[in-house]
This record gives sequence, C-alpha cells and structure tokens, in this order.
Amino acid sequence: MNGLCGSAVVVAMVLGLAADAHAGKPKKISDEDRAKQQASIALVKEGLVFYNLGRFDEAIERLERAYLAFPFPDVLFDLGQVHRIKKDFAKALGYYKAFLRDPGDYVNRDSAEEFVVQ
Repeated sequence: MNGLCGSAVVVAMVLGLAADAHAGKPKKISDEDRAKQQASIALVKEGLVFYNLGRFDEAIERLERAYLAFPFPDVLFDLGQVHRIKKDFAKALGYYKAFLRDPGDYVNRDSAEEFVVQ
C-alpha cells in the first residue's frame, strides 16, 4: 500500500459519517471543532494533490499543518506513508508508532503494524 489511505477516512469524519463508538450515534461537535476539522481536511486535500504530483516535501508540510489544525490520527499514518516513499524510514517509523498509540479501530492499523515490524 503506497497511497494516502487515511485521507479518505478523514473526509468521512468531517462529513459527519463517523459514529460515536459508545452511543452508536453521530458525534456532536462544537462549531469551533467543526471549523478546525474543515481546515484540516482542506490541508489534507492539498497534501494529497502534492503527493500525487510527487512533491513530497510540500505534501508533508500540508499534512503536518492538517494534523496541527485538528489531530485526526489517520493523518499520522499518511505522514508515515510519505516519509516511507521518500525513504526516510526513521521518520516514517515515528509517525506509524504515533498513529498506533491512538486506541481507535482504524482501517490502516494493520498496515501500520506491518510497517513497524519491517
């Protein structure tokens, strides 16, 4: 898996498709958090464009800004992917480990675990 798969998950979360694991209902978020999420997703989309163009340093910059705007764990996975593609394995490993510290049940968890043991 070489792409930025976490980005699609972030899009789903921003669109309100993520369910609250405890109540089984859509998460209610404040207007402030929604604005932060929207800023984050805009940056993730820009990062994906730069990734697809092979402009990895710019993709990293956008993804880091996206995570700072709103800390979606999937963005950490995406950062690991970009660093892995750049062959900066130490940084990739750090991002994969940071992603795995979140206890959520994420689509990319198995992939991140595989990258950590390689």
